[in-house]
Amino acid sequence: MKYYIASLARALSLSLSMLLTVVSLSAQSIEELRTSKQIITWTDEDLPNYSIQISASKTPPTDPTFVKSASVVYEYNSPDGYVRYFYGKFDSYTEANKQIQSVRDMGFSGAFVSNLKKLSKSSTSSAAKAVKGVVTRGNKPITIDPNKDYVVQLGAFRYPLYVEYFENAGEVYEYRLNDKIFRYTTKPVKGTEIESLFFKMRSLGYDKAFVIEYDTYAPYRID
Repeated sequence: MKYYIASLARALSLSLSMLLTVVSLSAQSIEELRTSKQIITWTDEDLPNYSIQISASKTPPTDPTFVKSASVVYEYNSPDGYVRYFYGKFDSYTEANKQIQSVRDMGFSGAFVSNLKKLSKSSTSSAAKAVKGVVTRGNKPITIDPNKDYVVQLGAFRYPLYVEYFENAGEVYEYRLNDKIFRYTTKPVKGTEIESLFFKMRSLGYDKAFVIEYDTYAPYRID
């Protein structure tokens, strides 16, 4: 009987503590929790090997009570567009997994262990982005995928030219598409390199140069 009463007292104490925490949190904003360091924002450089994910959404939550009874929650704007929230920092999966049940007992029923290094790497490796000033045909902005190959088109003509015409551009590829127009581009480079190549070609005087995916022209290349 005494054990039951003691257990009930502890449960009531914990419930009251969590209730008071929620009431306290509801009076604060997300920004205030960031200021007080109850929510700490992570950059890619801050990421530990593992953490326990407690929440994820496309936009940061406006109701701070989602933090519940956690003393510190970590916020990470992942490259896949989601804002993710985590509890704890761990070197190994085993270490993190030992804490799962206690985190779920705090009210985060959907908590799970996340490999943050893998999350960051897989998200950023495929993250395409628009690069300021880099354009495709029609002077339109282009979204660059770091894993794809791109070329800079230097010119298009109704008649073929000697590639030596573009001698200051380095290695040049020639194509003849179905419209019978001859096109000339730089050699293909990865998306991570196309920005500097594009601006280099513009600086060399190819003021109408633009970027295009290499696969668009590749089948029409003249060797």
